Amino acid sequence: MFHIYTGMGKGKTTAALGLTLRALGWRKKVLFAQFFKGVETGEKIMLEYLASQGFPISFMQAGRKYFISLEKPGREDVEIIRRGFSSALKKIRISKPNIVVFDEINLAIAYNILDLDLVMKVISDLEKENVEIIFTGRYAPKELVEVADLVTNMVKVKHYFDKGIKARKGIEY
Repeated sequence: MFHIYTGMGKGKTTAALGLTLRALGWRKKVLFAQFFKGVETGEKIMLEYLASQGFPISFMQAGRKYFISLEKPGREDVEIIRRGFSSALKKIRISKPNIVVFDEINLAIAYNILDLDLVMKVISDLEKENVEIIFTGRYAPKELVEVADLVTNMVKVKHYFDKGIKARKGIEY
């Protein structure tokens, strides 16, 4: 199945992490690839720890030591994300995971960093292999929404960021 967690509300990555933990509990093999992020996050720490304990999880990031600017990603940022996507595809071919999470990939497509047609082909290829696919991020393209089996739109009703509260360790990252 192909899942999308999108929308302006909080919880897209968290939903994907919950699914990841459930799958790992059943010893399913998971690849969790984060785009735009290159910082130390709670999920990075925990998923790498679980891997060190023998759980079948592979975690990777394609970003810098800060969240890449959405308004104007630089040429180097674009290249980092594209290289990260290629690296994730190589890892998929080698490790044959049951579940692949592409965290924040919707943004990479929406900002024309990744080609939608290429991504659609990857989805089709993974579905043929019975791989569960999870995409997160705002601005999921309508073409992806149409082919997805599950789409959850996280709606922001109220958020403390609007009061100027910054992202907090252990809560947002």
